[in-house]
Formats: sequence, C-alpha cells, structure tokens
Amino acid sequence: MPFERHPHPSGLRPWVKFHPEDDISTINPAYLGNPETFIPTVNPKTKRIEQWGIPIDSRTIPGQSSYIGMHRLQTTQYTYRFDMLPEEQFVRMLGAIKEAKLRAVEASPAFELRRTWDYVLNITYLDLVNAKGENFVHRTVKVPGNLELGRFVDQVLLPVMGWRSDYCSYILTDRKDGTLFGPEGASYFDQQHLMARGYYYIPDNKYTLAHLLTGKKSALGFIYHLGFLHRHEITIEEILTPRINPCANGSIDLISGSGDTVPMEVAGSEWQKLYELSLRDPRSMKVLETVFSAPNFSDAEMRGPVYDRGYNPHTFHEDRIRARLEKALKGKPTTYEGGIPKRQVAPVHYELVADGGQANPVPDPVERKCHQCGKILENIKHCPKCKVAYYCNRECQTKHWQKHKKACAAAVKEGR
Repeated sequence: MPFERHPHPSGLRPWVKFHPEDDISTINPAYLGNPETFIPTVNPKTKRIEQWGIPIDSRTIPGQSSYIGMHRLQTTQYTYRFDMLPEEQFVRMLGAIKEAKLRAVEASPAFELRRTWDYVLNITYLDLVNAKGENFVHRTVKVPGNLELGRFVDQVLLPVMGWRSDYCSYILTDRKDGTLFGPEGASYFDQQHLMARGYYYIPDNKYTLAHLLTGKKSALGFIYHLGFLHRHEITIEEILTPRINPCANGSIDLISGSGDTVPMEVAGSEWQKLYELSLRDPRSMKVLETVFSAPNFSDAEMRGPVYDRGYNPHTFHEDRIRARLEKALKGKPTTYEGGIPKRQVAPVHYELVADGGQANPVPDPVERKCHQCGKILENIKHCPKCKVAYYCNRECQTKHWQKHKKACAAAVKEGR
C-alpha cells in the first residue's frame, strides 16, 4: 500500500502534507517517517502500547517547562482549520494499513475458527487501587468471538462496568500495535479531546473480537470518556472452543466481578482520594455528593442503595449489574443519526428552592423513586430538610425516617 511523499521547503519529503505556515520542526519526528515501516513504541509510563504506538515527544519549549507537543496542539488547530492535521494524516495511513491486514485475515481458516470461540475476558479498571496497590474493580464476562467490537462495548462492557452508553465517547486500543477503534459517526461533547487521544480511530462496527484477539496473550485497552480518561485493560482469562468445551455456545454472560461502579465525571487521581475517604467514612457527604451528581448514578435504582447504606467501593452489586447487562442485551445497540446517539441523556429539570434562591437541578420526574416503597411518581416530594431523599407521601417518609435521619442530619450540616 504505497503512499505518496510530499516535498517540503526544509528539504524533507514526508508522507504527510504541511501547511506553508506550519513549522515542521515542532512536530513529533514519528509523524515524518514512512507509515509502512513504522514500528509502534511502548509508552514508558504505562508499559503498554498506547494510541497508535506513537512515541511520546519529550522535547520542551526552550526556556520553558511546557512540552512542544502540547504547544503545537494548541497553535496548529487554527492553521489547519480547513485541512487535516499532519498528525491525523499519518495515523489515518496507519489505520488504512491495519484495515488491509484485518481484511486479509478474514480469508484464513484461523480467523473462521476464532469466530466459533468464546472468550472469557477480564475487564480491569486501572485508575483505582486498594491499600495493597492492587486494581480491585473488575468484571469477568463470557462473549462470543464473532461479536462486533462496537456491540461488545455498548451492550457488554459499558453495562457491566456501570458506564452510560448515551453520554460520552470511548476508545478501544489493540495492544499489539496501538490501533484505535471507536464509535462511528458519534459526536459526543468529549470528542473535542480526540486530537490529544490519537486524532482518529477506525469504526468499531466493522470488526469483531475474533479480528483482534488472536491468542491468550492478546489484550485490549479501553478508555471511557475522552476528557476524564477512565482507563481499563481487557485480557483473556480463558478461550473456550466448541469441540472441547460445551460452554462455548455463543452466549454472553457475567461470570464474576469485584468493586462497585465508579462515578464517571471524576478524574482517576481525584477519585482515588475520595475512595480513601469513603473507607474512613462511607457516609461522607463529599463522597455522596460526587456519587449522586454522577450521570451513571442518576437513576434511583443506583442511588437508593448508596444513599441508605453509604458508599462502599468494594461492594459488587451482582444482581444490579446482571440486570443492567440483561437490559442492554434485550435492547437495541446505540446507533447514531447526525452524530447524535438515539438513546439520549435523560433531561434535567430545575425547581426553585423555598426561599427563592438559586434553582437546584433535580433528576427528571421519571427517575425520582420513593426511597421507602420504590414507586416512581411524577409529583413525588423530597425531604424538606435535606432535599435529597424522595417520598410519595408522608407515611413512606415516616417509615423511612430511622434509616434516613443520620444521613439527613449530615446533609443539612454540610449545607445541602
């Protein structure tokens, strides 16, 4: 797959086109090479092959501590507002090479065999560790090899990890070479960070797990939310073949798990601090506020257990996670029309506080569930003291008071 070279005033003949006003000396040298002979580089910080295997450009601006790469990212967006950045040109060529290889693989007997396999995958959340320094939030699932990458993410990975499929973008990384895959046609707000996360990804609805998971040492990286960067590692625990194992029946199942769902709009380093605080005080209002405000804890089914008992990051709510998985599998996968997901984010309504002060956002009426009986009512009332718990009538509020009073007092004390 030969690519055209382009003469440059500097005397170089790179495989990417530069704008006349662009200073070629500021680009990461990796983007000036031949994409056909490019060798992916292991990220020295993560010890894995990350986005397209492009090595980190550690050069700094003379006399400053800021990186040339970050400065270039900020200054070239306007220059190339009508053209494609050289960096994106390069990774798109890497993507074209990868796709040619994947298409060639489809004709092989080995690929057809992998399509009949079932994979037992371990999905580990990387941005949270316990006192021993171990990642403890993980899920183990069984999935068929012929499952599309996009459906694997949308209908398996996101539900079992507790993430929302209608809220933000994601990236899958093939650890063999750093190739990125993501949702085709998506236009989530966090796509603005794509230039800092690899510039481009191959649509994940074009390929299956069998294309990438060629053996037990195969692995995938996964990033949820391109802004907050919730990082995961997907490894193969076991490969089930139909000839040997009757469990290789093409079904999808949650096998086991550990740790609770992580609030999605918190960076990993910040949540690590709140996690440590939650161990000391499960009812810490700082922790509960973070959990309650997270979009993936917006429904009453997720909020109720946390509110009543406090947040325990080590609790694995298997029934709740299994129910989310079953619901996702029965529904249709997320698709896009004009870049907008069909499954929209639940709207937020506002109600004025009694003293006429600032309006407080509250969940959409369809998501407000009575903390006592579980009924969902449009005209449900909140606790007049803390304005956090909801009840359908005074009787339910009275019955729930013994469970609620400590949290209520703490909420009022914190000024909620």
